[in-house]
Amino acid sequence: MSTYTVEKLAQDGAKHAFALLLQHIRCGEPFVTYGAIAKFLEEKLIITKIFPTHIGHVAGHLMESISKESRDAPLINALVTRPNGLPGSGFGGFYDEHLCEAGECQWANLVEVDQLKVVADIRAEVRGYSKWDAIYKELYGESPPKVAKPKLFTEKDGNLPDTGKKGGSGESNEHKALKKWACDNPQALKIRAGMTGEIEASLLSGDLIDVLFTDGKSYVAVEVKSIHSGDDDWQRGIYQCVKYRSVLEAQELPVKVNVRTILLTEEDLPYELKDRARLLGVKLKVHELHARRLR
Repeated sequence: MSTYTVEKLAQDGAKHAFALLLQHIRCGEPFVTYGAIAKFLEEKLIITKIFPTHIGHVAGHLMESISKESRDAPLINALVTRPNGLPGSGFGGFYDEHLCEAGECQWANLVEVDQLKVVADIRAEVRGYSKWDAIYKELYGESPPKVAKPKLFTEKDGNLPDTGKKGGSGESNEHKALKKWACDNPQALKIRAGMTGEIEASLLSGDLIDVLFTDGKSYVAVEVKSIHSGDDDWQRGIYQCVKYRSVLEAQELPVKVNVRTILLTEEDLPYELKDRARLLGVKLKVHELHARRLR
């Protein structure tokens, strides 16, 4: 099926969106973006392209169904967000109706810092709520999937997904070549003169940074994802950069140092990952060293 109506998408997609939200809650992930749900529903509903802007209707339909089943259920649709972690105006209607007193705290009138406080409180309630599985079963006649959808890590960088220690399936030639290119071309990464690069630099956490540049006082950590990578690896790479920055800063304390991080890929990232990287202070660089692969 290549086309859909928004109403049909909301009806058919709510069950799958609910299951995905529950998987994220179990895994400790704080939110699911509109784009991630759209991509998930494309697979589940066999639809060629779903516009992320339509996912608000799915989240709204889901929350209406949940509220009819259990009035005490927290607003789980607050976990359906833009890349900045904030839900859109569709959530605001539920917030105004269920949580706002006497119209004094309309969602649209809250500044971002106050919206974030609201989301933080709701997230805590959602995580602590014990009836999600029962509600899912009442709505759909079956228990929700218990096993989260595995991350499709495709990059062969020689490392396990959760550590920098060796032990992966073997580093690809493309990954090796891109690391070497990064180390040999600091100017292309806008790294200033006087900083020297090292491939596979070790951290005290046991992690290995693909390429680390330093002049002894400042650092630039470069995480490399070759042409073999995809969305899950790119997302992982963003958070690896965050980790490396924190560890490098911690190693140098009590002296404060300047640490920048760069995620180097061979393909442009989806807009949602770009926005997430920007929010987390991770710079992105694309350098096509190898031919693009067919998706």
